[in-house]
Amino acid sequence: MNSGNKIFYNKIFMKKIAFSLLLLFGLLPFVQSQTVDSIKVEQAGELIKIHYKILNSTQYQTFKVSVSAKINGGLESKLESLIGDVGDAVKGGKDNYIVIWDVLKDVDEVKSVDFSVRAELLIDNTPKVKNSHDKSDPKYWSKERFYIIAAIATGTDYFLFGGRLGYMGNYGFSLGLEVGKKNYTAVFDKKTYNSSAFGLDLSKRIVNNNNFQLHLLFGIATGDQESTDPSREYQPSMRYGYDFGLVAGIGRTALYLGYSAIKKPFFSSADSEGTSWVNFGVGVRF
Repeated sequence: MNSGNKIFYNKIFMKKIAFSLLLLFGLLPFVQSQTVDSIKVEQAGELIKIHYKILNSTQYQTFKVSVSAKINGGLESKLESLIGDVGDAVKGGKDNYIVIWDVLKDVDEVKSVDFSVRAELLIDNTPKVKNSHDKSDPKYWSKERFYIIAAIATGTDYFLFGGRLGYMGNYGFSLGLEVGKKNYTAVFDKKTYNSSAFGLDLSKRIVNNNNFQLHLLFGIATGDQESTDPSREYQPSMRYGYDFGLVAGIGRTALYLGYSAIKKPFFSSADSEGTSWVNFGVGVRF
């Protein structure tokens, strides 16, 4: 075939391709797999450009992309003379992919073409997103910040029972209340009276290690204390002082250990001594 005939042939060829593209846009199902979408075809001289998208792909994925076609109503076969986003090393995450087919290298005459584009995932190194409820995620437990603790306050010859509530992240707060009976001596006779102890604390997380968190508490404590004079009847006085302790979260379990001391009376009093107690508790966090 001489050059003049070749030019004439190419003109006829381009008309046939243009006609086939019209058929393609009208009849071709654009989606040939669940991965590939938005297949579009355009003619550029003696070449055909095939545009496509890979849905929901990421830059961490690698695909094997193949393009096949039914030419002139024949059997579907893979195209060989292709360049662009095709082959075994097509990276994901792009908005648009282009494959260029050099038509004349594969066929001599084209009356109709029906294209198929397939993308097979070969490698997927996409970072996994941790489920917010995945307990293997180190950040999971640090977000469990609500504490409910059953607690006791124990001093000389007495136990008070109650609890402690807290919201403790990196910083937080906690409050505790225990109530019960205390003993006192009046005219050399042992008696009891209703008593209470209260603590209000700020918290600071000092350890954050996977499912183990440790919080330091420090604040104020209040409570009542009976008279230290055994010749007098029961005359308790409300006092205030300091309160500190530790709260540990181990998985779902919460443990509490603290110390409270009330020294100063709210009002003037002849009693100069104060009292103190130790706090223990166990509970849950969520």
